[in-house]
Amino acid sequence: MTNRKILYGYRIRNGILEIVPEEQQTVKRIFTLYNAGTSYQGISDALNQGNIPYSQEVPLWNKHKVYKMCSFFVCIQ
Repeated sequence: MTNRKILYGYRIRNGILEIVPEEQQTVKRIFTLYNAGTSYQGISDALNQGNIPYSQEVPLWNKHKVYKMCSFFVCIQ
């Protein structure tokens, strides 16, 4: 079985998908920037400049990670 990466800002606890409180502000910031017209690259640059890690294994953000988040949330609305 392979490990799956859960979308930033979420975790699975006791089989239930839940919001990670420590990452909630970052998710809000991403969508504030996105709604203001900031590019995916611009958002990832801002997060990296703010020293906000994507994960312990791969701390740097890139435009593809930001796009994945924005696309996921647009699809579920």
